[in-house]
Amino acid sequence: MVWAKRRKHLSRAARAQLREQSQQRQRTGTERKCHEDPAPIRQVAKARNLDYLVARHTDRQHPEIRDRYRAILAAALARRPGLLDNPYLGGLYVLAEQEWQRDPAQWRPRGRGLCVAYRSLAEHLHGHYPISRHLWDGFLITVYGDDSDRIALDFVSRVSSGVSPRSLVGSEVMPAPLTRRMLHLTLNPPQPMSLGEATRRAQVLCYGGPEWLAGVLGKAGFSEFVADEPYWATVIHWFCRQEYVDRQTYQDLFDYLKTMHREQEPVILAGRTMLSLRREQAQFVKTSDEAERKAWKEEIASTPAAPPCDIGDYSHGEWRITRIRNARKLILEGAAMRHCVARHRHDQESGTFTFWSLTHHGRRALTLSVYSPTRRLDGIAGRSNRDPRRDELVPVEAWARRNRVGIGPWLDAWPLFGRHDPTAAGT
Repeated sequence: MVWAKRRKHLSRAARAQLREQSQQRQRTGTERKCHEDPAPIRQVAKARNLDYLVARHTDRQHPEIRDRYRAILAAALARRPGLLDNPYLGGLYVLAEQEWQRDPAQWRPRGRGLCVAYRSLAEHLHGHYPISRHLWDGFLITVYGDDSDRIALDFVSRVSSGVSPRSLVGSEVMPAPLTRRMLHLTLNPPQPMSLGEATRRAQVLCYGGPEWLAGVLGKAGFSEFVADEPYWATVIHWFCRQEYVDRQTYQDLFDYLKTMHREQEPVILAGRTMLSLRREQAQFVKTSDEAERKAWKEEIASTPAAPPCDIGDYSHGEWRITRIRNARKLILEGAAMRHCVARHRHDQESGTFTFWSLTHHGRRALTLSVYSPTRRLDGIAGRSNRDPRRDELVPVEAWARRNRVGIGPWLDAWPLFGRHDPTAAGT
């Protein structure tokens, strides 16, 4: 509308010239589209990577999956080359993990978007009857190559082929005990999600729980089917009937139940309250932490002392630099200084690094590390990994010069280092 108003103010000759330029651009575009066929060029570029995609995403132990995957990639390359990009590439691999019902070469995509084209390919290969599009889209957000994807594809393809979903409950493709209402919610998710996530959501809603509890189940590791689904159905039912607690507590309780189930001691929730379960979980965590701490102390006690070195300690006034000679003192150093030096106790044990502590008036100031093969000062860290101060670097340089310890390149260029201070010791 604005362009039409503007053209009214132009002269007749100017409007004719603009009209001729527009027609010329249209003719040029039509001739280019007729004489230059970009499809072969694009297909050659994609076909060059077709063998690479097949070799990268398939397992050599399953040649039948590799052949089906190659056929699907070839069909997508001919009809919708955009499907060879993520996330559709992983979805194509999922479709190849099971024998299809129709030849992918006969597939004719419908719709203009890639999501619609992917769903049409999935229905062409594995279905006769339409189902929720979110179930097909769920294969695009999962990690392909997982066993849960094979189970989900088997269930979805059977339902799409006309098999009653009720007859699949309790089998290996749907191990969760679901009612009719649960099956209806599972087959009609509100958004793209995996079959396991849709199943958990249906169980939570039908048991009267809030929808966000399904997300907590997913974070606790129940986004896919697990062993002994009937037991976990009773667990979900029990949690849906309890009072509200924070989400972190839910996740801690689920982790506790998973651990006990893994140790062949499943917790029976009949007649239990949330308070008693939390008390039992807290006692279990306390006992586990004590056992782990005891084993850790025994390991530290059995760790041999660090090998000897010819670098000596240093003392000047109230400044002291002493070597940290065993793993226990190194851990105490890291805890007191609030940094990660305790992670390097294996380097201390092997003699790769030696660690030193700088104190002032008996209080820890810096932690030093020396790389033994090159005899160089590798790192300096204060409390919470703070940078050293100028007065702290003066005794460090004096100690390094006395013991002929080199200074690393990044420490040598440090503007605060003692060699740049005219009042430093030894200058």
